Amino acid sequence: MSITRRYFAVNGFPIYWYGVLIALGAFLAVFCAQKRAKRLGLKQDAALDVALAVLPAGFVGARLYFVLMKPELFHSFLDVLDLRSGGLAVYGGVLAGALAGYVYARVRRRDFIRLCDMALPCVALAQAVGRWGNFLNQEAYGAAVSAAWLRFFPVSVYISETGAYQAAAFFYESAWCFLIWLVICVLPSRRRFDARGAGTLGYAAMYAFERCAVEGIRLDSLYIGPVRASQLLSALVLASVCLHLLLRAGKKAPALCLWAASALAVVLSCLTLLPVWCLYAFLPVQGILTLAGFISVYSKAET
Repeated sequence: MSITRRYFAVNGFPIYWYGVLIALGAFLAVFCAQKRAKRLGLKQDAALDVALAVLPAGFVGARLYFVLMKPELFHSFLDVLDLRSGGLAVYGGVLAGALAGYVYARVRRRDFIRLCDMALPCVALAQAVGRWGNFLNQEAYGAAVSAAWLRFFPVSVYISETGAYQAAAFFYESAWCFLIWLVICVLPSRRRFDARGAGTLGYAAMYAFERCAVEGIRLDSLYIGPVRASQLLSALVLASVCLHLLLRAGKKAPALCLWAASALAVVLSCLTLLPVWCLYAFLPVQGILTLAGFISVYSKAET
């Protein structure tokens, strides 16, 4: 058996570490969801049932999203099926998985939101593990780090292809996704996320906030014209969750005006219609408003 940074070979057949980590992340997510199902009052086998519907759809969605964003890399249907060259997009997997979960919920007459409350925070754990595949493949990195005192992991990572230290964007996302899982599923704060919809909104807001920020420094983003697709989608998700929480909390006109101004600035920055500093100036405002709305809505959540 031979072992390299990217794969190990058994009888000459390569097994890529990226795939191993994705499989490990999926296993941990299902295991975590089983525990969370019990906490939320769902049947424990609900997690496995949902996984059987969601995981295949999520995998196909992740590949399809990447193919649609990078059609120039694929010249035949066989190229699309060849996963050894990489090419999976997280958002595609989440969106397709959510659609499959919705269909499952309708067919089995289950509460779709409650299933999302169970599953999505555990998806964050899978994302945290899977991102280390980017480290092994030396991808999902950011801009070059010129300051010598910042050339160390986890701030930056050495990339052989560029011969330089680059911002460790993959690690930033891995750490943040692990934090999402801790906050919603492990730490005492998890009590606030037991209410219907809290886990779903918490995951959506926290992941969208992080992805919108980190995507701006990545050098391998998927683009629609000049626009980073995942960054724009993240900005829209965060703005939608924020508005939903503010309206549910009964916030008055000043808070809604601040939401409108900050959301517009962030979205226009993602569309490259405003300078990038507007994104990083107003994104924290969206985060603070979302947190305030969440606390107001779920302040009476019971253990």
